[in-house]
Amino acid sequence: MKAGIIAAGHGRRFLEAGWKQPKPLIPLCGKPLIDYTLENLFSAGVDEIGILLNAEPATDVVERHLAQSSYASRLTVWRNTTGSSFESFLFVYRRLGEPPFAISTVDTVHDLSGLEDFLNLSQYRADGRLVLALTEFVNDPRPLWAEMDGQGVIKRLGDDVSQRQYVTAGIYLVLQPLNLAEAHAFPALREYLRHTVSNGHRVLGKRVDTAIDVDCPEDVQIAESFLGKRRK
Repeated sequence: MKAGIIAAGHGRRFLEAGWKQPKPLIPLCGKPLIDYTLENLFSAGVDEIGILLNAEPATDVVERHLAQSSYASRLTVWRNTTGSSFESFLFVYRRLGEPPFAISTVDTVHDLSGLEDFLNLSQYRADGRLVLALTEFVNDPRPLWAEMDGQGVIKRLGDDVSQRQYVTAGIYLVLQPLNLAEAHAFPALREYLRHTVSNGHRVLGKRVDTAIDVDCPEDVQIAESFLGKRRK
């Protein structure tokens, strides 16, 4: 299976707090954030990965880091400064080719066993187009809430969800080609996902264990605590 990583953001909250590294190189327990994402995806069975970085010169150091990685021969790096999270998703989606494939954000730290289970294609119903990883662990100030039925089909996304048990967890499994006819109309990925669900397209949900969104300096300590416990 192929996978893509969206790492095109500027890490504004880290920059404002005085951090010098581009977001993919933010250290967790002494290791760059992007290395955890790569290791988890490859360990979970992914064969090759494409990575979207923005085209700003500050990100050159990330591309050099990837070129020196032990995974370099299995990586493709794209450089493009996108205008939104949906534009980044669309860019990666179009370059990965025919589904199935996974698309992950660079800043979500997953448990490996949960990720392996999430990527197991045999468990998903044949009419599913897209699977969203869902978690009960909420550390995002603007979480995208999700509500599933008893068959694992997502019925609603957003703040109007009545049972706030699950939030999206930063990784998406594309099973079949998506309907992108109105792709220009969405300012953010969450808006596209909400539109897809509300228009009756078969979007599935799959629970994963703790998924930590590393979006600001405070999240680093949470992620490091999680990684420390996982190693014990």
